[in-house]
Amino acid sequence: MHSQRLSISTRISIRVADSSMAATKVILSKFTEDTTLWKASQFDMINHQLMVEGVYKDPEMTIPNGPFKYYFNGAGQHTLMHSGYFVNGARYGEWIDYYSDGRRMKLQTFRNNELNGPFLVYGVHDTVPAIKGNYLKGKKYGEWVSASKTDIYEDDVLKESIPNKDYEKEKARLLEASEKFRRQAHMVDAIEPVNFATYMQQKLSVYFSPYVDKRAGTAIIIVFTVTDQGKLINGRSLTRVSDAVQERVARAIDEAPWWTPAQANGKAVSQKITYTFNLDNVR
Repeated sequence: MHSQRLSISTRISIRVADSSMAATKVILSKFTEDTTLWKASQFDMINHQLMVEGVYKDPEMTIPNGPFKYYFNGAGQHTLMHSGYFVNGARYGEWIDYYSDGRRMKLQTFRNNELNGPFLVYGVHDTVPAIKGNYLKGKKYGEWVSASKTDIYEDDVLKESIPNKDYEKEKARLLEASEKFRRQAHMVDAIEPVNFATYMQQKLSVYFSPYVDKRAGTAIIIVFTVTDQGKLINGRSLTRVSDAVQERVARAIDEAPWWTPAQANGKAVSQKITYTFNLDNVR
């Protein structure tokens, strides 16, 4: 995994003939906590809002080395979206994704750019993790706990899956609560962009083909969450596939075109989506 880097330049006048046409600008200064390091802050030139801030070892900004924060700017919002820490260009420690209200969305733990330690995923309204597991040197290890089951992994290999007997009862209760909320909140569903089905087919068909019996149909079911900002997160397949394919699904959802978020009482809210597309003919 390569180190991440701010896509910024301190020499805007060299990159564009007219600096007023630049999309972003950067302010580079000595890091107050350690003057041997450099703090870089990237701003949107249109809205004049902070996009990224981080610490580098060098003024050329080639080696990130310190805390980094990434911000969402749009729809009248300026919120922290992602944060973490680099050491000599590699990710270390906790890297956290956030919902727009500041609550945690996902926590990943790294050591030298490799997943190593707790991995937590939080639902839109969760105060405790919806998924909880651990990585050891880049591989799943030990118990991975979710509402429906507990999976036991050893060296990234699933050894045992223990179902939660109370899951179906809890699922029914949550569905009833969700329908009640929709009625009371005048819920309007999230809206997909016109090219989304085609995007999903192009990104994932090749990976799902070995798992689908075309005589029985070629429908693929994916679940994900549309945040109140419209970004797609927490993608996974309900079709039984390998962990490698599940990672492809998660990546495709993370990079997918943004949706128009759901509305409740006129306010944007997050929404969990169950989405079906076809390997042969997109719906």
